[in-house]
Amino acid sequence: MGLDVYFVVPGEEEIILGLRNHHDFFCLIGARRPPLAYFGSDDLLIDSYVLEEVAAQLQEEMREAGLSEDDIPAEVPEAFWYRDGREIEWTEVLPVYARITLDLIDAVETHGTLICAFSA
Repeated sequence: MGLDVYFVVPGEEEIILGLRNHHDFFCLIGARRPPLAYFGSDDLLIDSYVLEEVAAQLQEEMREAGLSEDDIPAEVPEAFWYRDGREIEWTEVLPVYARITLDLIDAVETHGTLICAFSA
């Protein structure tokens, strides 16, 4: 079973970013132990601090894999949204996760904190 991850602006229902079957990306977020968004909820409140830590970890892992910032795409490739994260090699997904993290940092700068919701 996969894990779907969604990011929304608190108080709004529009999903600003969603990933299907990307458990590894959720683990990058969850490892920072962000606070719960609501009492009695499993949703997480995501701020720039959490995302900057994720970005730093991704940069380190990219460096260890022989990748550089030049390998980060200018935008998430369209085909990526339809691929199952469980079937993509880590070295292939790293630069895209870095792009997604940068996009989420931009979203936090625009909207304030985000909510990370997930479902299995």
